[in-house]
Amino acid sequence: MLDGGSSRDERGQPAPPKGLYMHGGVGTGKTMLMDLLVGSAPPDFKLRRSTFHDFMLDVHSRLHRNERAADPLSYVAVQLMADMRVLCLDEFFVTDVADATMLSRLFGQMWDRGLVLVATSNRAPDGLYENGLQRDLFLPFIARLKEQTIVHNISSVTDYRRLAQHTNGLFYTPQEFADPDAEAAAHFEALAAACHTPIGPAEIEVMMGRHLHVPTAGGGICMFSFEDLCGRPVAAADYIALAKKYHTLVLRGVPVFTGANRNEAYRFLTLVDVLYEHHIRLVCSAQDDPIDLFQHILTREQLRESQSSQDEVIVDDNLGFSKDRCISRLTEMQSFEYLMAHAKKHAPELLLALQEAAAKGGEAQQAQLGK
Repeated sequence: MLDGGSSRDERGQPAPPKGLYMHGGVGTGKTMLMDLLVGSAPPDFKLRRSTFHDFMLDVHSRLHRNERAADPLSYVAVQLMADMRVLCLDEFFVTDVADATMLSRLFGQMWDRGLVLVATSNRAPDGLYENGLQRDLFLPFIARLKEQTIVHNISSVTDYRRLAQHTNGLFYTPQEFADPDAEAAAHFEALAAACHTPIGPAEIEVMMGRHLHVPTAGGGICMFSFEDLCGRPVAAADYIALAKKYHTLVLRGVPVFTGANRNEAYRFLTLVDVLYEHHIRLVCSAQDDPIDLFQHILTREQLRESQSSQDEVIVDDNLGFSKDRCISRLTEMQSFEYLMAHAKKHAPELLLALQEAAAKGGEAQQAQLGK
């Protein structure tokens, strides 16, 4: 894909190869394929791997720092291309009008300088920023994207994340516990006590001089109420700063999402994406299981196929498409495989305990099968 071929551009230089845009449902292996490329690419590829969230935060930060330049966007495009040739963007999903209006010009200049884009998304190019404000300004980006990449639909009826071996005790709901919030708080107390560090409030620095208040933290573990972390105007930058500071988040009181908390639903989706990307352990108390938290949110197509009246549901294509990814990730984040990867990255001291628990679980399962 990235060998360049023999074609030439208008200056007679070897033309950059086309990139790859992979789209499809959740859990079909898009991110895994991207990670295989990242893990095997030679150094001369000058490859950068990022989520779309993180990349755009970097772009906005650079624009802020260079706002006095004659053309800040062009200046940032040159800066970015000085450090990379191949850009791997995971979870390409545009919801912000400011991002939508700048993408055509920003990526146009990077493509003109030889950028090779490899991206994953739940949506095909023509479905990006669908029904968004001033979408006509975004359409040139879609056209250029289809010129510069091979668009490949990875379709599968199987969500492979759900095949992972699952554990218990990370997602507390009223179906299993009389007081899920108290269970989550007790979980935090046990984890934080094992760190042998003081427990109390903290402040962490976010980009561009902002700070985020952390109500309770101890060692690498922090605890928030849903209202504190998703009920206020908190953004992806705050969640990224949180993920860089703490390896475990205890989140209490996640509600079922309805029309009354649509904005909170968007923030929760962003939070889960950031935690998953940074391989953070999530302990959560919620009003229902992951799949049922979003039961009232449908895309317009899903509404047409359902028997529900429009008064009973939230019709929101962006939330409707994103909720499946969130449900899949919340499910995987409770798996033994995810927790092992988390421990290897953040807390090696947990590896032995996880392996022993898995062994005991396997013995119990064999005993059940033998009855």
